[in-house]
Parts: sequence; C-alpha cells; structure tokens
Amino acid sequence: MDTTLASDYGNRVLALRILDPAMGSGHFLIRACQYLAIQIATNPHTRDPDVERLRGDESLLAYWKRRVVESCLYGVDRNPLAVELAKLALWLETVSVGQPLTFLDHHLRHGDSLLGTTLTALGSLPDAPPLISSAFSQHLSEILATLLATLTEISNTASDTLQHVKHKESLFRRRCEKLRAPLRAVADIWCATFFVEPAARLMMPQYGALLKALKTPAAFLALQAQHPYQDAAAALTANTAVPFHWELEFPEVFFNSAGSRREGGFDAIIGNPPYDVLSDKETGRALDAWKAFYRHVSEYAPSHVGKNNLYKLFLCRAFSLLAAGGRLGFIVPMPILGDEQASGIRQMILNGGAFSGVEAFPQKDDPHKRVFRDAKLSTAIIAVTRTTAEQQRCFRVRVHPADHVEPESPGLLLSTPEIPQYDPQNLTIVSCSQTDWDLATRMMQSGRLRRLGDFCTSYQGEVNETTDGGRGMLSEDPNDGPLVLRGSNVTMYALRPASQGKDFYLLEDKFVAGKDPSSKAFHSRTARVGFQRSSPQNNFRRIIACIVPPGNYCFDTISYIPATESQLDQHLLLALLNSKLLDWYFRLGSTNSKVNEYQFNILPSPEFRHRPSTDDDAIRECAFGIIEQGRWNELPDAIADALRQPPFSIAIANTLSRASYLITEIESHRGDISRSERSALSDQAQPIQDATDEILFRAAGFTPGEWQGIEQRLSSML
Repeated sequence: MDTTLASDYGNRVLALRILDPAMGSGHFLIRACQYLAIQIATNPHTRDPDVERLRGDESLLAYWKRRVVESCLYGVDRNPLAVELAKLALWLETVSVGQPLTFLDHHLRHGDSLLGTTLTALGSLPDAPPLISSAFSQHLSEILATLLATLTEISNTASDTLQHVKHKESLFRRRCEKLRAPLRAVADIWCATFFVEPAARLMMPQYGALLKALKTPAAFLALQAQHPYQDAAAALTANTAVPFHWELEFPEVFFNSAGSRREGGFDAIIGNPPYDVLSDKETGRALDAWKAFYRHVSEYAPSHVGKNNLYKLFLCRAFSLLAAGGRLGFIVPMPILGDEQASGIRQMILNGGAFSGVEAFPQKDDPHKRVFRDAKLSTAIIAVTRTTAEQQRCFRVRVHPADHVEPESPGLLLSTPEIPQYDPQNLTIVSCSQTDWDLATRMMQSGRLRRLGDFCTSYQGEVNETTDGGRGMLSEDPNDGPLVLRGSNVTMYALRPASQGKDFYLLEDKFVAGKDPSSKAFHSRTARVGFQRSSPQNNFRRIIACIVPPGNYCFDTISYIPATESQLDQHLLLALLNSKLLDWYFRLGSTNSKVNEYQFNILPSPEFRHRPSTDDDAIRECAFGIIEQGRWNELPDAIADALRQPPFSIAIANTLSRASYLITEIESHRGDISRSERSALSDQAQPIQDATDEILFRAAGFTPGEWQGIEQRLSSML
C-alpha cells in the first residue's frame, strides 16, 4: 500500500457513504458498522491522535464504531417506529463508557424512499412546461450553500461530550430543518399532484406563486395554509404517503460545497427491500396514484415489465443513487436472475454498470434451509457495481443448497458480454456449474442448434379457472361439456387422469360465443403438443409434454403448441420437449417453478434440412430397420455419420418422430398408474427414450463423457 495514502486510511474509510434505503431496525447498518470499524482498527496504517489514549481492543473498536456510525451510515424507512428502533440499535452497538450517545438524526430519516422528487424538478409541476426563474434558482443555491455548510459543521464537531451532541442537535433543528422545511413542503405538494383528484390539482399560476413566496417565510406560511395547498397535503396524509426528497434530505451526498450538482451519490447501498407486488388486489388498497407516480419518474422505467414489485422499484432507485464506482448489495427474490418481468432491471444494470457477484439460494421448500423461514421463496444476493470499466465486468455466480454462503458451493465465472449467449432477449443470469455453462455456450455458438422459438409459437392454456369460472363458464357436471385439462393431466407422452385438483367441464358454446375464430379459444379444434406450465424446481423433470388431441381444452396451467403454429412435426417436437437435453438447458436458467413462453422460445432445437437430399432414404431405411427390430441401443451409432454436420438430414427428424410416436403408443396403453409411477417411463419405453436422448446429445455436438456428465448432474439436481 502507498504510504502517503495508507497513513490516512481511517479518514478515507470515514469518507464513505453507505445507505440502506429500507433500513427497518438497522440490521444491515449495524453489520456495516462492525465491518468498517474492524477494518480501520486493524489496519496498520490507520493514524488518529485520539486513539493514543485508548486502552484495550474493546475501547478502540468502540471508538471507531462511533466514528463510522456518525460519518458513514445513512438509512431511510417509511415506518417512523423503525427509524427510532434503528437509532436505538446503533446506539447500543456503539455505546461507550463515559461517552454520550452519538447524534444520528441527520443520517437516519423517516420517509418513503420511492416517493420523492429532485430539486431541479421543482421548477415546474409534473408534465407542465418549465416555470423555473432565476430568482428561484438563486434562492435554491443559497439554501443549499447554507445547508451544506451546516451539515459540514455538524460532521466536523466531535461527540465527546453531551454539550457537543446537543450543539449538533441544535444546529440540525435550528438551521437545517428550519431552512429546508419550506422546500420540503413545495416538494411534497409536487408529489401530491399524483394523489389529488384532477379537479383539485394546483394550477401553474398557484404553484408559481408558491415558489415566489419562498423568499418571504411569513408570506409562504400564509399561502401554504390556504385551501388548494392544504388539499394537497391532506391527499398525501389520506394515502399515508410520506415523500422523501433525496437531494434535499442528504444534500452533502449529491452536491459540492458550492451547491452545484456533481457526480455524487452513495458509495455503497445495502439491504433487503420489500417484495410486495404492486397490485390493488394483493395489497387490498387502491394504488393508482402510486402507479402514476412511478410511471412518471424515468428512473423507474426498467421496472415496468410485467407485474411491478417493490423490490424492482427499490433496485431502480438504489441504482440511480449510486456514485460512479459505487457498489450495491441487495437480498432479492431469485427471479431477479431470470424472470422476464425482471429483464428491464437486468438491462438497466448492464447498461450502466455490471454484476460483481451473485449468491443464489434456490431452496424454498424446507423452512429450515431456506433464507426466510416464514416465506416460501427462493432468494439471491446480488452485488452490482456502477461502472463502465471493462475489467470489472467479470463476476462469479454460486448456488448454495441452504441458507448460508458455502465457500465450496459450485460456482460459475461469467463475463457481461457472455450473458446474452444463454438468452439473448431476456438476459438471464444462469446459476449453474462452470462445466454446464461452457457446454451450453459452446453448443449454441456451434451453429448446430437453433431456438424452438424460431420454429414454433407456444400459448398459455385458453381457459382461466378463476376468471372463466367467475363468468359461469365452468361446471362440475360431466354432462355440461368437455373436461378442461389441467397441468397434472399431462405426463411424459400421455394424458392421464389429473393427480390433483377438481375436475371442471367447459360450457363450450358459452365460452366461444362472440370470439374470433382465429383466436386461441378455437385452438382446441387442432392437435397440440402440451406441456406442464407449472413445474416445481425439485421435480424429476422440469419440462413434461404430451400430445393433446383435438376436442380438448386446457387450463392455463398447460402451455401448448398448435400443429398449425409449428414447422416441426408434432412427434418430433414432443421428442425434443421430453429430452434430457432440453430439460438440462431449461434448468440452467430457471429461477421459479414456471415454464413460461419466453423460456420455451430459447430452448435448443437441431436444425434440419428444408429439402430432401440423396442420403435421406438410406439413413431412414437403416434407422427404421433397427427400430423395427427393437435394437434401440444400436440406433445412435448406426446414424452417427448423419449427426456430424448441421443442418441434419430430414431422416434424422423422421427417426426422432418415429421414436416419439412409439413411446406415446406404449405410454398411452399403460393404463391407470399411481402418481409416483408417473415419474418414470415404462420398461418398454425407456430404451427408446435413451436412444432419443443420445441422438439429441450427439446432434448438440457432445461427446459421450460430456452427455454422461450432464445426466449425472441432472440426477444430482434432485
């Protein structure tokens, strides 16, 4: 370490700004305090004259904890009780004999981290033309300069005596809070635009008058007490909305000493944000105002893919608050790594920074092993850096079996440019072994395979049990119409009686009445390949498919591919979906218990020739002769030459289709079997499936050792 820099190690660490934007009772801030204090106290280059008089390691550590808490840690929470509990927790952590409690009010604040505005935006109402004047800009600069000077004085004042702490408190209340109260009121009124009924919203002249009155405190207070402004404040109260305006509350983080905006921000943001879905139904309250606000703020745009969730909004907010080179570490639901609904967040991170580490915890079924005992949820810790430096674009992904980071857990070293290789559109962050990743990327780069989405279109089942049931489309009487199939009806290669769920029958005429004949309501009139849409992560297989004959309707727990929407023969498609190759590839990037359309689209498929070739007949005759004699173990070797180079012979497609057809026949005549027996094919069908799997592994370009390794890892996943 350079001696000049090292001699100031303690001060350099104390210059860091660390935030928890949903701090609760301060658990993560306490851990940050402990970590930084230990780093400073144990660094041989730390120099501080005040430390010389301390005796013992405990006093030394307590000293640095007090310094870290006052200098480095910031926290916000919309629950005022949580703020007080966080203060108490940090006081207890830093308590020292003979020392007063540290001053924390300037860094631990009450408010909604997601609801607020910038000082620049105050120059006009949302979506209104700019109104900002030179007088307002000048007044804003003066307020910022005074605020920054006062906060610097608070920061530079020691907390050695009770008088010191009281002086800090006086400076904060008398200068900071009094000075920014009018601006905070204006910013709250700006936010209230989204919560007030349209007819009661402030007009631009009224808002302009409020800005003009800022220079005269008495005039501002008189105006603020009037009807339209009070209505705005009342609307926020009625919605329990407590805006938090980051630049105003923590100006030292974002502005230089002269009050000019700089490339500031927090050096580190940590925490465990809430995971609530932004839904009126699920939260039990109207959220239109909140949704309108989030749509207005450009920083939240990446969260607006699919259903919104508070954790996605917090990630957007946190990323926007990071300084250049700043780090973010959050515990979030594991779907952040692969779900389509989080694709905007991943794109945001990759556009403005890079992942620097991922720790995945997929266990959710065993409450003693999952991260949160009371929540059946797979989680991940993501570490993100705000940077454009290429050297910081490699990161490690590790998967852990329980709720602790295990050093020996399998890991994958991934670079940012490699991410699209698994899923070019969705940018899935895979969680698998290095071996599996290397095989998957080599396979897709080889040109031997394409994506199923290039050949087929999949749909979610046409009947929704909740909505169509509520509209009177479903009956429990078999005489009322055809049975609606659910996911548990679908087994490998065969439809069977549902192993769970109640049977419902569709009032068919009522269901299709008034619907366009080209819509999916009429897909039941053609044969389809259906697959279970809900498939637990510890299931024996993640993709389970069979033929759905014409005349059957499907609940939305089944996805399907109509024959009319597929360039692949249905039995060929069935062979692909029930193969170990596709099951393996799907597992690499799956982060939840669903098989969604976007995941179907990226599954690999061999590319076959579009036109017949001279060798087709010979390959087909050889393969079908072996099939006819049931010598399945000989089949892959017999057609090995035809699997060397893509595009592959049409005869290979015919061979896979024939194998799939025969397994379907065997499984369909197997009769009623138990639920446990459904996890395996019959003894007669399994050799055919083994041959199918080997043919597809060879088509992917894998050696026997490689595909046998895949099979072993698939077994260990269970």
